This record gives sequence, C-alpha cells and structure tokens, in this order.
Amino acid sequence: MGPEEKQPIDDRIKAMQLDTLVAHMPVALVATALNGLLVFLVMRSVADRQSLLVWGGAMLSVILLRGAWLVRYRRCSAYSAEFRRSERDFLIGVFLGGISWGAAGVLLQSPNTIIHDVFMATVLVGMGAGSIATYSVHLGAFMLFFISLMTPIVLRFLSQSDDVHLTLGVMGLLFMLYLCIYSRLINRAFLDSFRLRFENLALVSDLTQQKNALVQAGEAKSRFFATASHDLRQPLHALGLLVAGLEQEQGEDKRKSILGSILACLSSLRTLFDSLLDVSKLDAGVIEIDKQSFSSQNLLQLLHTVFAPLAEQKGLRLRIPDTSLTLYSDPMLLERIVRNLLSNAIKYTASGGVVEVELLRQGRHALLTVSDSGSGIPPSAHEKIFEEFSRLEDAKRDGSPGLGLGLSIVKRLATLLQLELQLDSQPGTGSRFSLKVPLGDPASVPAVPKPWSSQWVNRLEGKCVLVVDDEPEILAAMEALLRNWGAQVWAADSLAAAQRLLRQQSSPPDILVFDFHLRGGVTGEEAIGEIRRRLARAIPAILITGDTTQTRIRHASRSQYLHLYKPVRAAQLRMALERALTGAGSENP
Repeated sequence: MGPEEKQPIDDRIKAMQLDTLVAHMPVALVATALNGLLVFLVMRSVADRQSLLVWGGAMLSVILLRGAWLVRYRRCSAYSAEFRRSERDFLIGVFLGGISWGAAGVLLQSPNTIIHDVFMATVLVGMGAGSIATYSVHLGAFMLFFISLMTPIVLRFLSQSDDVHLTLGVMGLLFMLYLCIYSRLINRAFLDSFRLRFENLALVSDLTQQKNALVQAGEAKSRFFATASHDLRQPLHALGLLVAGLEQEQGEDKRKSILGSILACLSSLRTLFDSLLDVSKLDAGVIEIDKQSFSSQNLLQLLHTVFAPLAEQKGLRLRIPDTSLTLYSDPMLLERIVRNLLSNAIKYTASGGVVEVELLRQGRHALLTVSDSGSGIPPSAHEKIFEEFSRLEDAKRDGSPGLGLGLSIVKRLATLLQLELQLDSQPGTGSRFSLKVPLGDPASVPAVPKPWSSQWVNRLEGKCVLVVDDEPEILAAMEALLRNWGAQVWAADSLAAAQRLLRQQSSPPDILVFDFHLRGGVTGEEAIGEIRRRLARAIPAILITGDTTQTRIRHASRSQYLHLYKPVRAAQLRMALERALTGAGSENP
C-alpha cells in the first residue's frame, strides 16, 4: 500500500478536487486574460480612463498571482502542511478573481447608453456560466467566484429605477439562484464519483492484499507440509530402526544405549508437536496473560538448570548470570520466550562456542539478551526467520529437528506481552536477541513458598482411575503406566464398557481419564457428563485429545475439565492427575 492509499478518503477527495482545479487553471487563466483584454478594448472609449486602468492593473495582478500559486502548488508534496495551505491560497485567489470581475460591472459603465451595460452583463453571465466547468468540482471555490462576480452588477441594476435595468437585475438574480443550485448538484456528482473511485481502489487494494495473503498462506502451508513430512519422518524412521535393533540386541549395555536413543527420538517428536500446539493456541487466541512482579533470579536459575547439561553435552560454554532484578511481565510466557531463544542458540552453535544470557538495567526497563557465537544470520533474513515454517539453509543442513516455528512463537509471544524484540546478527559474528522487559515493584513480589518436605508423597497410591480410550495400544500403555504409579486402573474401550465396569464395582472411581474421540461418535466430554450423572457426583476428570484445531482449543480453554494434548509426556500426565486429585483447578497445562 502506497503513501496515498494510507490517507483517509476525505483527504484524498480534497486532494483530487485541488488536482482537478489545477488541471483547469491554465485554460481558465488564458480565458480570463482574453476576456479582460476584450472588455478593456470595448470599454476604453466610454468608461472612465482612470477606473479602466485601475481595473486592468488589478486584473493583471490577480492573473499573475494565481499563476504563481499554480507553480508553487505543483512543487509541493501531497498531504503536506504546504499542500493544506495551498487550498486556502487558492480560494483567496479565486475570490480576488471574482471581485475583480465584479468590480468591472460597477466601475466600467457608460453614462449615455444601455448597450454597454448589456455588454458587461453578457460578459459576466458568460464568465459565471463558464465557471461551472472550472470550479464546481469544489463548491466553495465556485460560490466565492460566482457570487463575488455577479453580486455587484445585479445590485447596481436593481438599484436603478428604469424598467430595463430592473429587468436585467431580476434576471441576474434568478440566474444566480439557478446556477448555485445547479453547481451544487454537479459538485455532489463529482464528490460521489471521487468517493466511488477511491472506494473501488480501496476494494481492489484489499482484494489484492487478501489474494497475496492467501498466496502466502498457501506457500506457508506447502512449506509446512514439506518440512513436517521430512522432520516428522526422521525420528519415526529412527524409532523403527532402533526398535528393530532393540529386539535383536542381547547385551544389556547396548540395549540401554538404544533405549536412550529411542527416548531422544521421542523427545524430538514431542518438541515438534509442542511447537505446533503453541502456534495453534496463539492462533486461537486462548493464551491468557498474567503479568506480575517477579524476581529474575528464579528465571535465570531455572534456565541454568535446564540448559547447562545440554550445553555441556555439546561442548559449549554457557554463561547465565545470577542477577537479581524485579521484572514485570508474565513469568511463564517470558520463560517460554527465553527457553526458545536459548534452545536455538545451543542448537546452532558449534562445539567450543559460547552461549550467553545477560540481564542489565536500562532506566525503567531491563535488557534481557541471549547471544551466541554461531554462524550468524544475514541481514536479508532477519525478518524471514520470524515467519512460521521458515528455516535457514544452515539450519536445514544441520539436520536438527524443527519446523521453523521457534522464532515465530518468540515473536508472537513478545508481541502479546508488548515486549520490544530486537536482533543483531551478521554472518560469522553470531547472533544476539534482546528483549526490553519493564521493571517491577520489589514490594509486590510474592513471598517465596516454603520448600516441600523431603519426604515425597505419592498421591496416586491406591487411587482408582477409570481410563476410557478406543485405541487398544494406548489403553494398555496407560494401564501399565498407572499401575506402576501405584494406582488401581479400570480400563474400558467405550462408554458402554465403562458403564458395565461401574455396575460391577461397589465404589466409584477417584478420577476419570477419557480420550476425546470415542466410539460411536461420542465425545469424552459427553461420556464424562454421563458418568457423573450416573454416579451423582463431580468426579475429577481429564480429557486427552489430539485435536489442535482453533475451535477445539478455544472450547478447551472454557471447559471445566483439564485438557492434555497428544503426545502426552508421562511427567505431564502425572502432574495433571495430581492437580485434579488435589482440586488445583481446571487450567489446561
């Protein structure tokens, strides 16, 4: 969209009015000069010589003044302050032109014959009629010119007592009334055509933008499927080979090594799916912001705990300060941003390099930076890397899993938190991402909770869990996992099977874990509602789903049940079970 298209339609119409007036101006000035010369020649023998010279000089001055205005107008840029002054100057010039011609009807008169009065009236009527074409595009300009042109001679005719002059005066008055009404109609037609034109242009521009957006969305979708197909197949392919090797391997150490590789592949898959889920939640607009004052020390210690082993494993030097500043933002979302940045920095920095986090006070803000000594990012790609499904060629060649969503999520979360995100990077010099985070009030930081007892409590021990899932493999895996945690498990593959199990039991389950899509088109929510009604009690419940459409995510955010999205980590499932059993709310992790 160009600068002109960003202007309001009313401003663009005004500019078009002035442009149209300017287009007519050269012809109007030539016509004024020729008519003025004709009047001068005809009236020189009958009009007062001094009055004629004064009028001629005034007319010439006005023509030159309006010519100078025309030159200046063509030099000024549209919509500038000078441009707005041009309209005022133009109207002044039009008024002076009208007054000059109006003065001719009073100053240039013959005391002995009416023929010259008729001549002057004819000239002025002709000038008035011609001004319709020149000035009616701008109603104010037309009224200034026409009324100042006709009023003096009409008043002069009406003030005389003879019938001829009175008749000419009345005819002039009717002519003025008719032309004012007619010019208003023409002006309205001009304005409607201008408005329609700009609305059509805006519509075309909007359609073009929508078309471009659809093209970009199609390209992004194609990139997504191409990238997802490759990056999801890689760990699945590796898993298949590793499982086959595990079946044939007899040595315990080797089996443990293969098992570790399997877990690494599963971790890669979870990372890919978690990124897709983050994007879906952002698109659905269900991420709630909870800004508060908190200590940076807790955030930095957590980052060190999580990323120090990863950096050490890759042979990198990780520097995270132990800085204590009070920040004001959403601590969970800010942590998500910095984790993505640190993860990228470690992933794309070669062994022996440095990854560093800094936190410095800058006035009323803190500057939080994540920098690395990697290969760097060319300036031409600084904006592209924040697009969804976009990965640099170096990252693709590196073979690291990823859909190109990490920095897109960072950008969108930073925008959501109203944080200024900047990138400073050149090829060969590494990259530096910085965030300006508002400082908080130390007095508002909540007290640090007391440490938990060193004696761990298994809240699932002896609890009865009703699990319903129509996939036999998932049902068997859930049953085995929950039994290992000390829970009693009732497993069913449908709502009907679950109801039969309940009829055989003397006591109700402690918690329900249902898949969202069950057999027979029944949803997990409907099944939980049916079980609760049957038992007449609000049993804690968890829904597990692989549906990450915007509609489903929005619905889940308003649901009374805890929602987990596949693939679910064992630790994530256990945390959700304990939260549900202790009544920790229905927030969706």
